[in-house]
Amino acid sequence: MKISLNWLSDFVDIDISPERLAETLITAGLEVEGISKLGGGLDNVVVARILSMNPHPNADRLTLCSVSTGDKTHAIVCGAKNMKEGDLVPLALPGAHLPNGTKILKSKIRGEVSEGMLCSEVELGLAKESSGLMILQDTLAPGTPFAKALMLDDTVFDINITPNRSDCLSVIGIAREVAALTGKDLKRPKTDLPGGVFDPLAVSVEVLDSEACPRYTGRVVNGIEIGQSPLWMKRRLEASGIRTINNVVDVTNYVMLETGQPLHAFDLSLLSGGRIVVRRASEEEKITTLDGIERSLGSETLIIADNQKPLAIAGLMGGMGSEVSEITTDILLESAYFKPSIVRKASKRFGLHTESSHRFERGADPNGVLHASNRAIGLILELAGGNASSGLTDIYPNKIHPVNIEMRLGRAKSILGIDLDMDSIVYGFNGLGLAVKEMDRERIMVTPPTFRVDLTREIDLIEEVARLKGYDIIPVTYPKVEARAGEKNKKGILEDRLRGALIGMGFYEAVTYGFLSPKAVSPFLPPNAAPVRLLNPISEEQSVMRTTIIPSLLEAVGRNLSHQNEDLRFFEIGRVFPFRGDDRGERMVVTGVMTGLRYGKRWNLPADELDFFDVKGVVENLLDGMGMSAVFAPNETIQYLHPGKSATVEVYDQDAGVLGEVHPEVMERFDIKGRAYVFEIELKPLMESTKAVSFAHIPKFPAVSRDIAIVLDDDVPAERVYKSIKDIDPLITEVFLFDLYQGKHVPDGKKSMAYSIRYQAHDRTLREEEVSLLHEKVLAAVKDAVGGALRE
Repeated sequence: MKISLNWLSDFVDIDISPERLAETLITAGLEVEGISKLGGGLDNVVVARILSMNPHPNADRLTLCSVSTGDKTHAIVCGAKNMKEGDLVPLALPGAHLPNGTKILKSKIRGEVSEGMLCSEVELGLAKESSGLMILQDTLAPGTPFAKALMLDDTVFDINITPNRSDCLSVIGIAREVAALTGKDLKRPKTDLPGGVFDPLAVSVEVLDSEACPRYTGRVVNGIEIGQSPLWMKRRLEASGIRTINNVVDVTNYVMLETGQPLHAFDLSLLSGGRIVVRRASEEEKITTLDGIERSLGSETLIIADNQKPLAIAGLMGGMGSEVSEITTDILLESAYFKPSIVRKASKRFGLHTESSHRFERGADPNGVLHASNRAIGLILELAGGNASSGLTDIYPNKIHPVNIEMRLGRAKSILGIDLDMDSIVYGFNGLGLAVKEMDRERIMVTPPTFRVDLTREIDLIEEVARLKGYDIIPVTYPKVEARAGEKNKKGILEDRLRGALIGMGFYEAVTYGFLSPKAVSPFLPPNAAPVRLLNPISEEQSVMRTTIIPSLLEAVGRNLSHQNEDLRFFEIGRVFPFRGDDRGERMVVTGVMTGLRYGKRWNLPADELDFFDVKGVVENLLDGMGMSAVFAPNETIQYLHPGKSATVEVYDQDAGVLGEVHPEVMERFDIKGRAYVFEIELKPLMESTKAVSFAHIPKFPAVSRDIAIVLDDDVPAERVYKSIKDIDPLITEVFLFDLYQGKHVPDGKKSMAYSIRYQAHDRTLREEEVSLLHEKVLAAVKDAVGGALRE
């Protein structure tokens, strides 16, 4: 935000240099990013009156001018043609160094002496182009320094106002800070209404959404004359980066910059039915805003409308259909308070950020609405004439009251580490406009005004004490505890082990947003379930909380494939959030996705595509590395996974996660061709099951291996066979499937599965009859468990 020093001086006496003032503001937490001096390069430029003009004797295109600076006459050779005798023009005298780089010297031009140069706006750095000399107002006195005459002698501070300090988005807000920091009094602008008043015109105002618009005021002024603003107002607006338009519009911008309260003026003759309605737009409504763009509004947009059409997007921008123009004679002045989130959403929806929306988004003052309206009405009557209505429409059904906050002196001393006295704190708070009631010598009750939206807790008040005292006086103290190297907890250790294992298997770690679009989340929700929606999302694409990381990784796969990156393996360790009605709460998960070829494109390796067993193998290796064994159970009810190629994962009888091939319909949603395989494992069951690594001797005694081949129904999962064998006896140390066969000699609907079983004892050599007896038990157990028959 740009602040004029001249404007600031209207409200507080400043007796320190601009540089010292900037340091004071910075010390109090206001970021002054730059100081610029206006009127630079205009030394030795004065106002001059043209006394006479004669042709140059040696050049047809040049003119010999005699100009007066009040007490002296100068001969000037000039090439411009747009001036006449009697005009006031800027004269650069010898020694001037103009903003465009021109150095002025007394010289001869085609044989005639020229004692300076008459200047255009371009040469003075006031415009990018011009068609001749700058002709000045006839009221100026010859000889007056040009910068002073045009009020260009000013200093502008460029201040970065942090989002929590909306009260400083105004000249008065900064002046209040300066007054409190320097011990000076704050001067208030006049809000008297000069000129006559008349009975209010028949303009009715109705607010249909008082939650979005808690306060709305309107006042009519008639008989105004649209024209140019006075020079002092133009200069202040230009110094603040605001383009001047006409006296009425300039007043609304001027008062907004001065008070922080946005205003808007409607041409009263363009309002249908003499009615203002604050309401939500309908889906089909459109408006052409003042920037000339037609915008579709939508039902979430709060608008100002008349009987027939939208007039403005609330808090954002007015419409061209009610714009104040050079033929306007009657206006309705709006001064209102709109809920910050409403304006913020509209600003993001339309991609439109204005000075008004900037202030409403951060929090304007609902109780400063009337003051700003009166200030603007007074200036309009002064600069544009007319009469104001005697009545004011002020719709404020649920008044917003300031809060009371207790602050303890001892707590402030403890937090800041400096000695404090209550009297100086009360004095400083009063300077900031805070109402203070002393409860006793150790406690005060503070009532911040409603323009201080950042003050809600005791700690906020303590921060104000620090700002007033100066952050630079707070002593640097170091912790008195012994510094020790941090140690990771069980969760951190597990995450590191998972991360290392997955990277070792060729996966790349991804970090994605925790928010997604409803469209991305919907395939991963149970029927009729809804995700948790954010109250103030950045955009619709990040408006709900993810219930799984899988869609985030699929989006990453889709983006990479569109950039010709193939054979992808991504994983992420992060939080997922419950959908509505889910009692599991937030959970930490490790999620992975695989797509493409198993080995990539290599001349010496087969170009095999990944399949279900690849992702199953990844999870097996991952859990084996944690010292855990997993059970994989087929599950065809996971709606986002392919039926028959999906499974749930159990770790020590606890449900730990899922894995499988992504359903083709889900792949289409993410615009991914081919196949993708995913897994998602919860960390909580893993942490509960993680065992400390223990040392075991390499077995001294030999192992015995036996094979069995079993014919069983085609729908019996291999996991059931594995479990029925492995659980029989501790002497069975290893079971693995080495052959799966369907075809000749195996009946339809059946399959043959061949397992190798390893028997081993750690304290002796197993005898043949002992192994045979145990093997018979295995055969019997398998038949009982899965109904299989031994294949001869």
